[in-house]
Amino acid sequence: MGRLIPNAVYEMLRFGRAIGPNALVPIDIPHWRKFSHLGRESWINLNAKDVRKFSDADFPQWKNWQLIDDSADHDSRCDSQTIRGWLDSNHDGIVTPIEATTRLGDTTLAPRLAKVIAKFSTEWDKNTIDIRWGWLKTATKENPQPLSSNAFEEIKRHIEALSFWNEDIEISGIHWHWQPREFIRHFRKCGWLSAKELAQCIPRHCLSGTTQWNEALARANMHKIPLNKYFRKYYGNSRQRILHALAQIYIETGMLTLLKEIGEGKTKTYDAFYGRGYLQLTWAGNYKDYGTYEALPAHTGNYSDLRITKTSTHALSSDGAKSIWFPKYDPKIISEDLRHSGESSGFFWINKHFRGTSNINRIADQPHSLTIVAFICWLINGGATGYSNRIQFAKYIENILFDKALIIGTENYRYPPLTPSTNPTLCSKFPPVEIAYSIDGSVSHERQVP
Repeated sequence: MGRLIPNAVYEMLRFGRAIGPNALVPIDIPHWRKFSHLGRESWINLNAKDVRKFSDADFPQWKNWQLIDDSADHDSRCDSQTIRGWLDSNHDGIVTPIEATTRLGDTTLAPRLAKVIAKFSTEWDKNTIDIRWGWLKTATKENPQPLSSNAFEEIKRHIEALSFWNEDIEISGIHWHWQPREFIRHFRKCGWLSAKELAQCIPRHCLSGTTQWNEALARANMHKIPLNKYFRKYYGNSRQRILHALAQIYIETGMLTLLKEIGEGKTKTYDAFYGRGYLQLTWAGNYKDYGTYEALPAHTGNYSDLRITKTSTHALSSDGAKSIWFPKYDPKIISEDLRHSGESSGFFWINKHFRGTSNINRIADQPHSLTIVAFICWLINGGATGYSNRIQFAKYIENILFDKALIIGTENYRYPPLTPSTNPTLCSKFPPVEIAYSIDGSVSHERQVP
Protein backbone atom coordinates (compact mmCIF):
# COMPACT_ATOMS: atom_id res chain seq x y z
CA MET A 1 0.00 0.00 0.00
CA GLY A 2 1.31 3.47 -0.91
CA ARG A 3 1.46 6.48 1.37
CA LEU A 4 -1.94 8.03 2.03
CA ILE A 5 -1.78 11.82 1.54
CA PRO A 6 -4.35 13.67 3.69
CA ASN A 7 -4.73 16.46 1.11
CA ALA A 8 -5.78 13.93 -1.55
CA VAL A 9 -8.25 12.35 0.89
CA TYR A 10 -9.75 15.79 1.57
CA GLU A 11 -10.18 16.30 -2.17
CA MET A 12 -11.92 12.94 -2.52
CA LEU A 13 -14.35 13.90 0.25
CA ARG A 14 -14.81 17.36 -1.25
CA PHE A 15 -14.94 16.57 -5.00
CA GLY A 16 -15.27 12.79 -5.21
CA ARG A 17 -11.80 12.54 -6.72
CA ALA A 18 -8.24 13.83 -6.25
CA ILE A 19 -7.89 16.94 -8.43
CA GLY A 20 -4.51 18.29 -7.35
CA PRO A 21 -0.95 17.05 -7.88
CA ASN A 22 -1.24 14.58 -5.00
CA ALA A 23 -2.52 11.22 -6.19
CA LEU A 24 -4.97 9.19 -4.13
CA VAL A 25 -2.97 6.14 -3.05
CA PRO A 26 -4.41 3.57 -3.19
CA ILE A 27 -6.66 4.95 -5.91
CA ASP A 28 -9.57 2.73 -4.88
CA ILE A 29 -9.63 3.67 -1.18
CA PRO A 30 -13.32 3.35 -0.22
CA HIS A 31 -15.53 6.33 0.53
CA TRP A 32 -18.66 5.00 2.24
CA ARG A 33 -21.76 7.17 2.65
CA LYS A 34 -25.19 6.29 4.02
CA PHE A 35 -28.19 7.11 1.80
CA SER A 36 -31.93 6.98 2.28
CA HIS A 37 -34.03 6.00 -0.73
CA LEU A 38 -37.69 4.95 -0.90
CA GLY A 39 -37.80 4.58 2.86
CA ARG A 40 -34.72 2.35 3.02
CA GLU A 41 -31.20 3.15 4.17
CA SER A 42 -28.10 1.72 2.52
CA TRP A 43 -24.36 2.32 2.33
CA ILE A 44 -22.67 3.12 -0.98
CA ASN A 45 -18.96 3.27 -1.77
CA LEU A 46 -18.74 6.49 -3.78
CA ASN A 47 -15.19 5.68 -4.88
CA ALA A 48 -16.03 2.30 -6.42
CA LYS A 49 -14.70 1.93 -9.96
CA ASP A 50 -18.19 1.75 -11.50
CA VAL A 51 -19.36 4.98 -9.85
CA ARG A 52 -19.27 7.95 -12.21
CA LYS A 53 -18.31 11.39 -10.95
CA PHE A 54 -20.07 14.52 -12.20
CA SER A 55 -19.60 18.22 -11.70
CA ASP A 56 -22.08 20.99 -12.43
CA ALA A 57 -20.14 21.62 -15.67
CA ASP A 58 -21.22 18.18 -16.94
CA PHE A 59 -24.92 19.19 -17.03
CA PRO A 60 -26.01 15.64 -16.06
CA GLN A 61 -29.40 14.47 -17.27
CA TRP A 62 -30.34 13.31 -13.77
CA LYS A 63 -30.24 16.99 -12.82
CA ASN A 64 -32.89 17.47 -15.55
CA TRP A 65 -30.57 19.08 -18.12
CA GLN A 66 -31.47 18.15 -21.69
CA LEU A 67 -29.62 18.89 -24.96
CA ILE A 68 -32.07 19.35 -27.84
CA ASP A 69 -30.91 19.50 -31.45
CA ASP A 70 -33.72 18.07 -33.57
CA SER A 71 -34.82 21.14 -35.54
CA ALA A 72 -33.72 20.48 -39.13
CA ASP A 73 -34.71 23.65 -41.03
CA HIS A 74 -33.40 26.21 -38.47
CA ASP A 75 -36.17 28.71 -39.13
CA SER A 76 -37.60 30.86 -36.35
CA ARG A 77 -40.35 28.35 -35.54
CA CYS A 78 -39.78 25.71 -32.92
CA ASP A 79 -39.62 22.58 -35.08
CA SER A 80 -38.09 20.42 -32.35
CA GLN A 81 -40.30 17.35 -32.05
CA THR A 82 -39.26 17.07 -28.42
CA ILE A 83 -40.42 20.55 -27.43
CA ARG A 84 -43.47 20.45 -29.70
CA GLY A 85 -44.48 17.24 -27.96
CA TRP A 86 -44.39 19.07 -24.62
CA LEU A 87 -46.57 21.90 -26.01
CA ASP A 88 -49.07 19.73 -27.92
CA SER A 89 -51.59 19.30 -25.12
CA ASN A 90 -54.23 17.40 -27.17
CA HIS A 91 -51.61 15.28 -28.97
CA ASP A 92 -52.99 15.96 -32.47
CA GLY A 93 -49.59 16.80 -33.93
CA ILE A 94 -50.39 20.52 -34.25
CA VAL A 95 -49.35 23.21 -31.77
CA THR A 96 -51.76 26.12 -32.01
CA PRO A 97 -50.88 29.57 -30.64
CA ILE A 98 -53.42 29.04 -27.83
CA GLU A 99 -51.89 25.67 -26.94
CA ALA A 100 -48.37 27.13 -26.94
CA THR A 101 -49.38 30.09 -24.78
CA THR A 102 -51.26 27.87 -22.32
CA ARG A 103 -48.51 25.27 -22.01
CA LEU A 104 -45.73 27.86 -21.72
CA GLY A 105 -47.63 29.32 -18.77
CA ASP A 106 -47.93 25.92 -17.10
CA THR A 107 -45.91 25.99 -13.88
CA THR A 108 -45.29 22.23 -14.11
CA LEU A 109 -43.62 22.59 -17.52
CA ALA A 110 -41.56 25.69 -16.73
CA PRO A 111 -38.84 23.84 -14.71
CA ARG A 112 -38.30 21.38 -17.59
CA LEU A 113 -38.04 24.16 -20.17
CA ALA A 114 -35.62 26.08 -17.95
CA LYS A 115 -33.15 23.18 -18.12
CA VAL A 116 -33.26 22.90 -21.94
CA ILE A 117 -30.07 23.64 -23.89
CA ALA A 118 -31.34 23.99 -27.46
CA LYS A 119 -29.55 24.50 -30.76
CA PHE A 120 -31.08 26.99 -33.17
CA SER A 121 -30.16 30.01 -35.28
CA THR A 122 -29.28 33.36 -33.81
CA GLU A 123 -31.99 35.98 -34.07
CA TRP A 124 -29.51 38.78 -34.82
CA ASP A 125 -28.16 37.79 -38.27
CA LYS A 126 -29.60 39.93 -41.10
CA ASN A 127 -28.31 37.49 -43.72
CA THR A 128 -30.66 34.72 -42.58
CA ILE A 129 -33.90 36.69 -42.16
CA ASP A 130 -35.60 35.07 -45.17
CA ILE A 131 -34.61 31.56 -44.01
CA ARG A 132 -35.84 32.19 -40.50
CA TRP A 133 -38.98 34.22 -41.19
CA GLY A 134 -40.02 33.39 -44.76
CA TRP A 135 -42.68 30.95 -43.46
CA LEU A 136 -44.76 33.98 -42.40
CA LYS A 137 -45.70 34.50 -46.09
CA THR A 138 -47.19 31.00 -46.45
CA ALA A 139 -50.64 29.92 -45.23
CA THR A 140 -50.54 26.88 -42.90
CA LYS A 141 -52.67 25.51 -40.08
CA GLU A 142 -50.37 27.23 -37.63
CA ASN A 143 -50.24 30.43 -39.72
CA PRO A 144 -53.70 30.85 -41.21
CA GLN A 145 -53.21 34.56 -42.03
CA PRO A 146 -49.92 34.92 -43.96
CA LEU A 147 -48.17 38.24 -44.40
CA SER A 148 -48.26 40.07 -47.69
CA SER A 149 -44.97 40.83 -49.43
CA ASN A 150 -45.16 44.48 -48.36
CA ALA A 151 -45.91 43.55 -44.75
CA PHE A 152 -43.04 41.06 -44.74
CA GLU A 153 -40.60 43.65 -46.13
CA GLU A 154 -41.65 46.05 -43.39
CA ILE A 155 -40.95 43.54 -40.61
CA LYS A 156 -37.73 42.54 -42.37
CA ARG A 157 -36.45 46.13 -42.23
CA HIS A 158 -37.23 46.17 -38.50
CA ILE A 159 -35.27 42.93 -37.92
CA GLU A 160 -32.32 44.24 -39.99
CA ALA A 161 -32.17 47.34 -37.83
CA LEU A 162 -31.82 45.16 -34.72
CA SER A 163 -29.25 42.77 -36.20
CA PHE A 164 -25.61 42.95 -35.16
CA TRP A 165 -24.26 39.50 -36.10
CA ASN A 166 -21.40 39.56 -38.62
CA GLU A 167 -18.40 37.61 -39.82
CA ASP A 168 -16.20 39.10 -37.06
CA ILE A 169 -18.12 37.18 -34.39
CA GLU A 170 -16.24 33.93 -33.87
CA ILE A 171 -19.34 31.88 -33.05
CA SER A 172 -21.44 29.94 -35.52
CA GLY A 173 -24.79 31.54 -36.34
CA ILE A 174 -26.41 28.24 -35.30
CA HIS A 175 -25.47 27.59 -31.70
CA TRP A 176 -26.66 26.45 -28.28
CA HIS A 177 -29.02 28.58 -26.23
CA TRP A 178 -29.94 28.54 -22.53
CA GLN A 179 -32.83 30.06 -20.66
CA PRO A 180 -31.11 33.31 -19.56
CA ARG A 181 -32.05 33.33 -15.88
CA GLU A 182 -31.29 29.63 -15.46
CA PHE A 183 -27.98 30.12 -17.26
CA ILE A 184 -26.95 32.86 -14.83
CA ARG A 185 -28.26 30.94 -11.82
CA HIS A 186 -26.32 27.82 -12.82
CA PHE A 187 -23.03 29.43 -13.76
CA ARG A 188 -23.02 31.45 -10.56
CA LYS A 189 -22.30 28.11 -8.87
CA CYS A 190 -18.83 28.28 -10.37
CA GLY A 191 -17.84 31.06 -7.99
CA TRP A 192 -14.72 31.76 -10.05
CA LEU A 193 -13.75 35.45 -9.83
CA SER A 194 -12.29 36.96 -12.98
CA ALA A 195 -9.28 39.26 -12.73
CA LYS A 196 -11.54 42.30 -13.07
CA GLU A 197 -13.94 41.03 -10.40
CA LEU A 198 -11.07 40.27 -8.03
CA ALA A 199 -9.55 43.69 -8.72
CA GLN A 200 -12.89 45.32 -8.00
CA CYS A 201 -12.81 43.68 -4.57
CA ILE A 202 -9.66 45.68 -3.76
CA PRO A 203 -10.82 49.16 -2.63
CA ARG A 204 -9.25 52.15 -4.32
CA HIS A 205 -9.01 54.02 -1.00
CA CYS A 206 -9.14 52.51 2.49
CA LEU A 207 -7.41 52.45 5.85
CA SER A 208 -4.66 50.30 4.34
CA GLY A 209 -3.82 52.84 1.65
CA THR A 210 -4.62 53.83 -1.92
CA THR A 211 -4.56 51.42 -4.85
CA GLN A 212 -5.00 52.58 -8.42
CA TRP A 213 -7.10 50.41 -10.72
CA ASN A 214 -4.15 49.27 -12.84
CA GLU A 215 -2.29 48.19 -9.70
CA ALA A 216 -5.31 46.25 -8.43
CA LEU A 217 -5.74 44.56 -11.82
CA ALA A 218 -2.07 43.57 -11.96
CA ARG A 219 -2.29 41.97 -8.51
CA ALA A 220 -5.53 40.22 -9.46
CA ASN A 221 -3.97 38.78 -12.61
CA MET A 222 -1.03 37.44 -10.60
CA HIS A 223 -3.19 35.78 -7.94
CA LYS A 224 -6.48 34.94 -9.68
CA ILE A 225 -5.70 31.28 -10.45
CA PRO A 226 -4.21 30.20 -7.09
CA LEU A 227 -6.79 32.22 -5.17
CA ASN A 228 -9.73 30.82 -7.13
CA LYS A 229 -8.48 27.24 -6.79
CA TYR A 230 -8.01 27.78 -3.07
CA PHE A 231 -11.47 29.37 -2.73
CA ARG A 232 -13.24 26.61 -4.67
CA LYS A 233 -11.56 23.87 -2.68
CA TYR A 234 -12.05 25.25 0.81
CA TYR A 235 -15.03 27.65 0.52
CA GLY A 236 -17.14 26.02 -2.21
CA ASN A 237 -19.39 28.45 -4.03
CA SER A 238 -20.15 30.52 -0.92
CA ARG A 239 -19.50 34.19 -1.55
CA GLN A 240 -20.03 34.83 2.14
CA ARG A 241 -17.08 32.57 2.99
CA ILE A 242 -14.98 34.27 0.31
CA LEU A 243 -15.88 37.67 1.77
CA HIS A 244 -14.65 36.59 5.19
CA ALA A 245 -11.47 35.15 3.71
CA LEU A 246 -10.64 38.24 1.63
CA ALA A 247 -11.27 40.56 4.60
CA GLN A 248 -8.47 38.68 6.41
CA ILE A 249 -6.23 38.10 3.38
CA TYR A 250 -6.07 41.77 2.48
CA ILE A 251 -4.70 42.86 5.84
CA GLU A 252 -2.38 39.85 6.06
CA THR A 253 -0.88 40.44 2.60
CA GLY A 254 -1.10 44.21 2.26
CA MET A 255 -3.87 43.83 -0.32
CA LEU A 256 -1.99 41.10 -2.21
CA THR A 257 1.39 42.88 -2.32
CA LEU A 258 3.35 40.41 -0.17
CA LEU A 259 3.15 36.80 0.94
CA LYS A 260 5.51 36.89 3.90
CA GLU A 261 5.54 38.88 7.09
CA ILE A 262 7.47 42.15 7.11
CA GLY A 263 10.46 41.77 9.43
CA GLU A 264 10.52 37.99 8.85
CA GLY A 265 9.99 37.19 12.52
CA LYS A 266 13.30 38.68 13.69
CA THR A 267 11.72 40.07 16.86
CA LYS A 268 9.15 37.31 17.35
CA THR A 269 9.27 34.09 19.34
CA TYR A 270 8.20 32.15 16.26
CA ASP A 271 11.47 33.31 14.55
CA ALA A 272 11.98 31.52 11.19
CA PHE A 273 8.38 30.31 11.16
CA TYR A 274 6.92 33.76 10.65
CA GLY A 275 3.76 34.47 8.67
CA ARG A 276 3.71 33.20 5.10
CA GLY A 277 0.95 32.63 2.52
CA TYR A 278 -2.40 34.32 2.02
CA LEU A 279 -3.41 33.92 5.67
CA GLN A 280 0.15 34.10 7.02
CA LEU A 281 0.71 30.63 8.46
CA THR A 282 2.73 31.09 11.69
CA TRP A 283 4.51 28.91 14.31
CA ALA A 284 6.50 25.74 13.62
CA GLY A 285 3.60 23.57 14.83
CA ASN A 286 1.29 24.87 12.10
CA TYR A 287 4.03 24.47 9.50
CA LYS A 288 4.59 20.91 10.70
CA ASP A 289 0.88 20.05 10.45
CA TYR A 290 0.70 21.50 6.95
CA GLY A 291 3.72 19.45 5.88
CA THR A 292 1.94 16.31 7.07
CA TYR A 293 -1.29 17.30 5.31
CA GLU A 294 0.54 17.93 2.04
CA ALA A 295 3.08 15.08 2.54
CA LEU A 296 5.96 17.43 1.74
CA PRO A 297 9.28 15.58 1.29
CA ALA A 298 12.19 15.90 3.72
CA HIS A 299 14.67 18.68 3.05
CA THR A 300 18.34 18.12 2.27
CA GLY A 301 21.15 20.64 2.48
CA ASN A 302 20.93 24.06 4.09
CA TYR A 303 17.69 25.95 4.71
CA SER A 304 17.08 29.34 3.11
CA ASP A 305 16.63 30.82 6.60
CA LEU A 306 19.92 30.37 8.47
CA ARG A 307 18.05 30.24 11.79
CA ILE A 308 17.00 26.71 10.84
CA THR A 309 19.78 24.14 11.13
CA LYS A 310 19.98 20.39 11.68
CA THR A 311 19.95 20.90 15.45
CA SER A 312 17.99 24.14 15.98
CA THR A 313 14.75 24.02 17.98
CA HIS A 314 11.73 26.17 17.26
CA ALA A 315 8.55 27.12 19.11
CA LEU A 316 5.62 24.98 18.06
CA SER A 317 3.07 27.46 19.35
CA SER A 318 2.72 30.30 21.84
CA ASP A 319 2.77 27.83 24.76
CA GLY A 320 6.57 27.73 24.54
CA ALA A 321 7.12 24.05 23.63
CA LYS A 322 9.95 23.58 21.12
CA SER A 323 11.07 20.91 18.70
CA ILE A 324 13.85 20.25 16.18
CA TRP A 325 12.61 21.03 12.68
CA PHE A 326 15.15 19.16 10.54
CA PRO A 327 14.71 17.27 8.20
CA LYS A 328 11.30 18.71 7.35
CA TYR A 329 10.67 20.86 4.26
CA ASP A 330 11.98 24.40 3.75
CA PRO A 331 9.25 26.84 5.00
CA LYS A 332 9.97 29.29 2.16
CA ILE A 333 7.78 27.17 -0.14
CA ILE A 334 4.68 28.65 1.56
CA SER A 335 5.43 32.15 0.26
CA GLU A 336 7.29 31.33 -2.96
CA ASP A 337 4.86 28.79 -4.43
CA LEU A 338 1.39 30.32 -4.85
CA ARG A 339 -0.28 26.93 -4.75
CA HIS A 340 1.13 26.36 -1.26
CA SER A 341 0.20 29.93 -0.31
CA GLY A 342 -3.42 28.97 -0.95
CA GLU A 343 -3.32 25.37 0.27
CA SER A 344 -1.69 26.31 3.58
CA SER A 345 -4.30 29.03 4.11
CA GLY A 346 -7.17 26.67 3.37
CA PHE A 347 -5.65 24.02 5.62
CA PHE A 348 -5.34 26.49 8.50
CA TRP A 349 -8.92 27.72 7.94
CA ILE A 350 -10.59 24.29 8.09
CA ASN A 351 -8.33 23.00 10.89
CA LYS A 352 -8.56 25.95 13.26
CA HIS A 353 -9.76 24.66 16.65
CA PHE A 354 -11.93 26.84 18.85
CA ARG A 355 -14.56 26.32 21.55
CA GLY A 356 -14.80 22.56 21.16
CA THR A 357 -14.97 22.51 17.36
CA SER A 358 -12.90 23.27 14.27
CA ASN A 359 -13.25 24.79 10.78
CA ILE A 360 -13.81 28.55 10.50
CA ASN A 361 -16.49 27.88 7.87
CA ARG A 362 -18.77 26.95 10.79
CA ILE A 363 -18.59 30.61 11.83
CA ALA A 364 -18.49 32.08 8.31
CA ASP A 365 -21.78 30.35 7.48
CA GLN A 366 -23.63 32.07 10.30
CA PRO A 367 -26.02 34.91 9.35
CA HIS A 368 -23.75 37.68 8.15
CA SER A 369 -22.93 40.48 10.59
CA LEU A 370 -19.95 42.51 11.74
CA THR A 371 -19.96 40.46 14.95
CA ILE A 372 -19.17 37.36 12.88
CA VAL A 373 -16.45 39.27 11.01
CA ALA A 374 -14.98 40.29 14.36
CA PHE A 375 -14.99 36.73 15.67
CA ILE A 376 -13.13 35.51 12.56
CA CYS A 377 -10.63 38.36 13.05
CA TRP A 378 -9.92 36.91 16.49
CA LEU A 379 -9.61 33.36 15.12
CA ILE A 380 -7.12 34.43 12.45
CA ASN A 381 -5.09 37.03 14.31
CA GLY A 382 -5.71 36.28 17.97
CA GLY A 383 -5.72 39.98 18.78
CA ALA A 384 -6.68 43.40 17.51
CA THR A 385 -3.90 43.86 14.94
CA GLY A 386 -5.46 45.48 11.88
CA TYR A 387 -8.91 45.02 13.38
CA SER A 388 -10.46 48.18 11.95
CA ASN A 389 -8.96 47.43 8.52
CA ARG A 390 -10.42 43.92 8.51
CA ILE A 391 -13.87 45.21 9.42
CA GLN A 392 -13.72 47.85 6.71
CA PHE A 393 -12.61 45.30 4.11
CA ALA A 394 -15.60 43.14 5.00
CA LYS A 395 -17.99 46.08 4.69
CA TYR A 396 -16.53 47.04 1.33
CA ILE A 397 -16.40 43.52 -0.16
CA GLU A 398 -19.99 42.89 0.93
CA ASN A 399 -20.97 45.75 -1.36
CA ILE A 400 -19.24 44.01 -4.28
CA LEU A 401 -19.86 40.27 -3.84
CA PHE A 402 -23.36 40.05 -2.40
CA ASP A 403 -26.44 40.06 -4.65
CA LYS A 404 -27.74 43.34 -3.32
CA ALA A 405 -28.11 46.79 -4.77
CA LEU A 406 -24.85 48.72 -4.53
CA ILE A 407 -24.67 51.11 -1.60
CA ILE A 408 -24.13 54.63 -2.88
CA GLY A 409 -23.17 57.46 -0.58
CA THR A 410 -22.31 56.91 3.09
CA GLU A 411 -23.17 54.46 5.82
CA ASN A 412 -22.43 54.68 9.54
CA TYR A 413 -21.54 51.69 11.71
CA ARG A 414 -19.90 50.74 15.01
CA TYR A 415 -17.19 48.18 15.60
CA PRO A 416 -18.35 45.12 17.49
CA PRO A 417 -16.17 43.51 20.20
CA LEU A 418 -13.58 41.03 18.93
CA THR A 419 -15.53 38.04 20.27
CA PRO A 420 -19.05 37.75 21.65
CA SER A 421 -17.63 37.27 25.15
CA THR A 422 -15.20 40.19 24.96
CA ASN A 423 -15.91 43.19 27.14
CA PRO A 424 -17.21 45.85 24.71
CA THR A 425 -15.11 48.50 26.43
CA LEU A 426 -12.00 46.86 24.93
CA CYS A 427 -13.12 48.24 21.58
CA SER A 428 -13.98 51.70 22.91
CA LYS A 429 -10.87 53.04 21.17
CA PHE A 430 -12.74 52.47 17.91
CA PRO A 431 -15.35 55.26 17.72
CA PRO A 432 -18.38 55.22 15.41
CA VAL A 433 -17.23 55.55 11.81
CA GLU A 434 -18.59 56.38 8.40
CA ILE A 435 -17.79 54.46 5.22
CA ALA A 436 -18.42 56.04 1.82
CA TYR A 437 -18.96 54.30 -1.51
CA SER A 438 -18.61 55.77 -4.99
CA ILE A 439 -21.40 55.53 -7.51
CA ASP A 440 -19.86 52.42 -9.08
CA GLY A 441 -19.11 50.80 -5.75
CA SER A 442 -15.37 50.79 -6.43
CA VAL A 443 -14.14 53.43 -3.98
CA SER A 444 -14.46 53.54 -0.22
CA HIS A 445 -13.08 55.59 2.61
CA GLU A 446 -13.60 55.55 6.34
CA ARG A 447 -13.60 58.40 8.77
CA GLN A 448 -14.68 59.04 12.34
CA VAL A 449 -18.20 60.32 12.63
CA PRO A 450 -18.11 63.91 13.97
